[in-house]
Amino acid sequence: MLNKIIATSTLLLATTFGFAIAENYYSEITPAVPAIYNPEEIEVVEIFSYACPACSTFEPYFSKWAKAQEGVEDVAVIPLAAPGQGVWTLYAHAFYTLDSMNALDKGHQAFFNAIHKERKRFINKEQIADFMATQGIDKDQFLKTWDSFSTVSALNRGANLINEQYKIPFTPAVVIDGRYLLSANEAANRPGNQNPYEKLVITIDEVVQKVRDERDAKKASETSNAENAENDLEREPEEQ
Repeated sequence: MLNKIIATSTLLLATTFGFAIAENYYSEITPAVPAIYNPEEIEVVEIFSYACPACSTFEPYFSKWAKAQEGVEDVAVIPLAAPGQGVWTLYAHAFYTLDSMNALDKGHQAFFNAIHKERKRFINKEQIADFMATQGIDKDQFLKTWDSFSTVSALNRGANLINEQYKIPFTPAVVIDGRYLLSANEAANRPGNQNPYEKLVITIDEVVQKVRDERDAKKASETSNAENAENDLEREPEEQ
């Protein structure tokens, strides 16, 4: 019954927000969204919020997966923090500030833990800066970076991607190659005893390989067509 409810809810979201349900425990985003940075790479975009309990639960699974991709040349992992009502935009701003400072290793998981394990609440940037100082991040530099053009631009760009291009109304979510949308709800329908977040990671691996196979097939087809065209040009016309 629960799976039926999940499937029905996902179908409603798909119909409302413009992505089509496909088999294999993911959805297709239509139209596809162009690459954020490099179209030669398979971009795996994690969409999350520090305010989201499910994101806090998923983060260790995704972080472990992302760590394993560091030596994979054709995969780029891109986290995006979702803005929204209440503290969501404040917390998204915190993420982009950490990212601008190259301080995610110090503050990212610690901020998740503070909110969801230690039950701390932050209502302004000064409180967040005070917390980040306990993690070895300079408070004054954090506040300066918070207000910088690059951080504000990253926040706005992330909001545009999530709300206007991907049009994703939930977190956590994973977008692969600007075309495939993955969620724990859909992944939960996979057979097996794994929890929904473990199943989501399995689905990420499968879709990354799917994109890789699609690209290889396209390159092979283009090479074959080019060779055929070259052979046609080299073939001399028959004498009459």
